[in-house]
Amino acid sequence: MSGLSFKEIIEATGGRLLAGSAEGDAPSLSIDSRTLNAGDLFFAISGPHFDGHSFVEEALNRGACGAVVSQDHSQFRGLTGATIIQVADTTRALQEVGALARARWRRPVVAVTGSMGKTTTKDMIAKVLEGVGSVLKSQGNLNNQFGLPLTLYQLDASHDLAVVEMGMNHPGELVRLCEIAEPSVGVYTNVAPVHLENFSSVEAIAAAKAELAHYMDSRGTVIYNMDDPYVERIGRSFRGATLSYGVDSAAEVTAHDIVAGGLSTTRFTACYRDQAQEVTIAMIGKHNVYNALAAIATGVHFGLNLSLIARQMATLCPSARRGEVLHFIEGFTLIDDSYNSNPQALREMITTFSQITGYRRRMVAVGAMLELGPQSGELHRECGRFIARAPVDELLCVGEESRRLGEGAMAEGLSPSHVHFFPDAVSAGAFLCTLAGHGDLLLVKGSRGIRMDRAVAKIKETFKLRGD
Repeated sequence: MSGLSFKEIIEATGGRLLAGSAEGDAPSLSIDSRTLNAGDLFFAISGPHFDGHSFVEEALNRGACGAVVSQDHSQFRGLTGATIIQVADTTRALQEVGALARARWRRPVVAVTGSMGKTTTKDMIAKVLEGVGSVLKSQGNLNNQFGLPLTLYQLDASHDLAVVEMGMNHPGELVRLCEIAEPSVGVYTNVAPVHLENFSSVEAIAAAKAELAHYMDSRGTVIYNMDDPYVERIGRSFRGATLSYGVDSAAEVTAHDIVAGGLSTTRFTACYRDQAQEVTIAMIGKHNVYNALAAIATGVHFGLNLSLIARQMATLCPSARRGEVLHFIEGFTLIDDSYNSNPQALREMITTFSQITGYRRRMVAVGAMLELGPQSGELHRECGRFIARAPVDELLCVGEESRRLGEGAMAEGLSPSHVHFFPDAVSAGAFLCTLAGHGDLLLVKGSRGIRMDRAVAKIKETFKLRGD
């Protein structure tokens, strides 16, 4: 069974018992009283919008075994029947507890980082590594200072491997995540213009992403995308073992003869040394071939042959809102790529979208891309020009910054009567409902903060999915 004793938690965090008993243990952790399960130890995290200390009593009423609070909150001393541990900083305490759980486990951790495709790549790697043994993977995108320790705390003797995602939007974040997870394998997807609000350039983003390799130093293995120039430099400078993958370069794990199977699959031949194997993934686009190659290379590192890897990958479905294909009985199809976006990811999906044949009209609903800093306007205009050069019949721009995207599209020749602006995703979704008809292909994409999933939800409310 996973979990630490209260005594171990107190020792790891430098905390002290404020109320209740130090006997017993915490089988699982929570930082959200709304989703807490009975028996969880609740960490009262102080964030920019909410202070978890306001929800301690609610958490205890929902069955939490106790709570971890900060030194500024002694009002919980009088609580009875629950273990209350007081620490200097609850976020740091959560991280130390996750780090202890990982250190006690002592088995391989694969860490996935990059600007795009981390979650899909993580899911693919986890599926491939099921050919080695039992795998714990981070759920969804639990990839930050909170999600990573919550994931690692679930490790127990039944797990042979762990695959975790590591995100960052400031320098130094990956270093801290590495201190918690102690990865033995680092997988790099790509480096792209994201979080430019916090970085001066893409080069600065690459330097922050390199923190994973720097932390590992000459220990472990770095698996890297040789087609990405920023990642290629990180991989080549690593002093330990490396394994490269790519489509257009002379990488060690490569993909050839890529064939799009319409909206359902992508096929390619994977090659490694003297092995060649046809691989089919239930995902579309060249970008997903790269994600698959990262997973294949990771499987190769752990001793799997390409035949077994291909069988594992054939059973994997797209992650939620990351290229999901939805068919409606009214005769139109929607690609739900609403989870997140950035300029490079948008261009890649538009390229894939453009190559799909057999549809009457193509409509694209694009939410503003956030955290792009001073370059945001021009990056949006550039993407608008790119969209206008693709076979797109209707362009819906959602959010204030997306006006620049529409301007770029019109400047490139897309008729103003086919460019539409909306303040939010719901209104854009409602408008799409008036446009969509038999034979149409729709794409919905945008930054997470714009909530383009609400546009998809509006379409689902209005029309019926085929097979429901």
